[in-house]
Amino acid sequence: PRLLDVARCRFYAAIRSHGRWGWPVGPPRRVAVCTALGAPIECPRVDRPSKQLVDEYHAKLLDGYTLLFEQHKAAFGWGQKELKFV
Repeated sequence: PRLLDVARCRFYAAIRSHGRWGWPVGPPRRVAVCTALGAPIECPRVDRPSKQLVDEYHAKLLDGYTLLFEQHKAAFGWGQKELKFV
Protein backbone atom coordinates (compact mmCIF):
# COMPACT_ATOMS: atom_id res chain seq x y z
CA PRO A 1 0.00 0.00 0.00
CA ARG A 2 2.82 2.40 0.84
CA LEU A 3 4.39 2.04 -2.62
CA LEU A 4 1.05 2.80 -4.24
CA ASP A 5 0.69 5.99 -2.20
CA VAL A 6 4.07 7.15 -3.49
CA ALA A 7 3.11 6.19 -7.05
CA ARG A 8 -0.09 8.23 -6.84
CA CYS A 9 1.79 11.27 -5.60
CA ARG A 10 4.39 10.98 -8.35
CA PHE A 11 1.88 10.07 -11.13
CA TYR A 12 3.65 6.93 -12.30
CA ALA A 13 2.82 3.24 -12.16
CA ALA A 14 4.39 1.10 -9.46
CA ILE A 15 5.15 -2.02 -11.46
CA ARG A 16 7.46 -4.70 -10.20
CA SER A 17 9.70 -6.14 -12.88
CA HIS A 18 12.22 -8.86 -12.45
CA GLY A 19 15.43 -9.30 -14.39
CA ARG A 20 17.43 -12.40 -15.07
CA TRP A 21 18.14 -13.35 -11.45
CA GLY A 22 14.85 -12.14 -9.94
CA TRP A 23 16.26 -8.70 -9.23
CA PRO A 24 14.01 -5.67 -9.74
CA VAL A 25 16.56 -4.34 -12.24
CA GLY A 26 19.18 -6.00 -14.36
CA PRO A 27 19.51 -7.72 -17.70
CA PRO A 28 16.32 -9.32 -19.00
CA ARG A 29 15.96 -13.06 -19.49
CA ARG A 30 16.61 -14.16 -23.03
CA VAL A 31 13.83 -16.30 -24.38
CA ALA A 32 13.62 -17.76 -27.89
CA VAL A 33 10.58 -16.63 -29.85
CA CYS A 34 9.20 -19.02 -32.47
CA THR A 35 7.50 -17.31 -35.40
CA ALA A 36 5.80 -18.66 -38.52
CA LEU A 37 3.76 -16.61 -41.00
CA GLY A 38 0.89 -17.94 -43.06
CA ALA A 39 -1.10 -16.74 -46.02
CA PRO A 40 -3.14 -13.56 -45.46
CA ILE A 41 -6.90 -13.74 -45.15
CA GLU A 42 -8.67 -11.19 -47.33
CA CYS A 43 -11.61 -9.68 -45.44
CA PRO A 44 -14.14 -7.36 -47.08
CA ARG A 45 -14.79 -4.03 -45.43
CA VAL A 46 -18.34 -4.13 -44.11
CA ASP A 47 -19.88 -1.37 -41.98
CA ARG A 48 -22.18 -3.69 -40.04
CA PRO A 49 -21.06 -7.30 -40.52
CA SER A 50 -23.52 -10.03 -39.66
CA LYS A 51 -22.71 -12.63 -37.05
CA GLN A 52 -22.62 -15.22 -39.85
CA LEU A 53 -19.96 -13.25 -41.75
CA VAL A 54 -17.85 -12.80 -38.60
CA ASP A 55 -18.14 -16.52 -37.83
CA GLU A 56 -17.12 -17.38 -41.40
CA TYR A 57 -13.91 -15.34 -41.26
CA HIS A 58 -13.19 -16.47 -37.70
CA ALA A 59 -13.37 -20.08 -38.94
CA LYS A 60 -10.97 -19.21 -41.79
CA LEU A 61 -8.56 -17.70 -39.26
CA LEU A 62 -8.65 -20.76 -37.00
CA ASP A 63 -8.22 -23.07 -40.01
CA GLY A 64 -5.19 -21.04 -41.06
CA TYR A 65 -3.68 -21.29 -37.56
CA THR A 66 -4.22 -25.06 -37.57
CA LEU A 67 -2.68 -25.51 -41.01
CA LEU A 68 0.30 -23.35 -40.10
CA PHE A 69 0.85 -25.22 -36.84
CA GLU A 70 0.65 -28.63 -38.53
CA GLN A 71 3.09 -27.56 -41.27
CA HIS A 72 5.76 -26.19 -38.92
CA LYS A 73 5.43 -28.01 -35.59
CA ALA A 74 8.20 -30.52 -36.38
CA ALA A 75 10.65 -27.73 -37.26
CA PHE A 76 10.14 -26.20 -33.81
CA GLY A 77 10.48 -29.54 -32.02
CA TRP A 78 6.76 -29.87 -31.26
CA GLY A 79 6.11 -33.02 -33.32
CA GLN A 80 3.94 -34.65 -30.64
CA LYS A 81 1.94 -31.56 -29.65
CA GLU A 82 -1.64 -30.90 -30.69
CA LEU A 83 -3.18 -27.47 -31.21
CA LYS A 84 -6.36 -26.80 -29.22
CA PHE A 85 -8.51 -23.68 -29.26
CA VAL A 86 -10.37 -22.95 -26.03
